Amino acid sequence: MAIYIALDDLHGKLETLDQLAKVQAKYRSATTVFIGDYIDTSTDNLGFALIDRIRHMQAANPAHTVVLMGNHEQAALDFFRNSYRDA
Repeated sequence: MAIYIALDDLHGKLETLDQLAKVQAKYRSATTVFIGDYIDTSTDNLGFALIDRIRHMQAANPAHTVVLMGNHEQAALDFFRNSYRDA
């Protein structure tokens, strides 16, 4: 039986990854799925440190780490694409 650890709506909360590490240690064969919404423009912590750590986790264990984009990331991409087009 496959085991999945799913996380979503982290919104820049880097401390969540510390708790995740404890769960991953308990379920070493599990696949961790990040479902999106890593960034959050309503706080001082936009989520860049969180995204960086998730990227490192995926690079270190690509077979057991899935990273999906959420609507917050899509909105940021849309904003930057439209900003550059209007410039």
